Amino acid sequence: AFLNVSAEEWLSATVADTREDSLLVSVKPPKGKRGKRQFGIVPRDCIRNGLVDEVEDEVDLEDEVFVRVLSVDVENEDLQLSMKPLADMSGFADVSHREWITGVVSDKSARGLIVNVSAPSGGESQEGHVLVDNMEPSMAESFMEDVTIGQDLDVRILKVNLQFGTLELTTRPLPGEFVAAEDSMSVAAEDSRVTKGMVRRITEYGLHIDVDIDGRIVRGLLEKSEIDDRIPRPEEVFAVNRPVNVLISNGITSKGRLSLSLPHEKR
Repeated sequence: AFLNVSAEEWLSATVADTREDSLLVSVKPPKGKRGKRQFGIVPRDCIRNGLVDEVEDEVDLEDEVFVRVLSVDVENEDLQLSMKPLADMSGFADVSHREWITGVVSDKSARGLIVNVSAPSGGESQEGHVLVDNMEPSMAESFMEDVTIGQDLDVRILKVNLQFGTLELTTRPLPGEFVAAEDSMSVAAEDSRVTKGMVRRITEYGLHIDVDIDGRIVRGLLEKSEIDDRIPRPEEVFAVNRPVNVLISNGITSKGRLSLSLPHEKR
């Protein structure tokens, strides 16, 4: 009864059980089709937009919900469902996992971040998920405190599921993309230039900032003395996992990092 049902057709269902990562529901056959109710699975990330922390907090047993059919496996009696509206992720299908895309953080939970991104080819922005395990390590340690709603965030695509309408993202650099401090001068720009960096740590010595130099991530240091001389209230300007424009200098700081400075203001 559920074969060839449109992914846009909503069906009535009743919650039969809650599991750690899914809902078990009893679904009515589509209108005009004969048959008995059938049990189906709603994966956790198909219950609603956003990240669901605890499935049991979303619904009660015997609640009526409305679902869409994602897939039907007759042989294994597996019916996959969604309670979310259909999202068109086709614009991301051919985007390289090496390409960085700037998105906007729209929400956060213990499981990770919701980031709205648009495909490089254009189109409406879609909801993507950056789970904790897919975050850059220093971000994963303190993203609940350091990342703010509405801030820009650079991400890469890990997985696009067109059938489920889900988009998995990461902030981790690619293997070989991150350069160790002792090798940073090997990729340093010959001429000083302004580039966008990402603040990763704030210490007594200054800001540890990741910058992109010819496609490779180098961690540099914006020393405290440089900040104190230019910014009266740095806590209002800088925060962990926030972008910042810096000037790359051809030198190594006393702490063994690529030397960074603040760009001079245009007059």
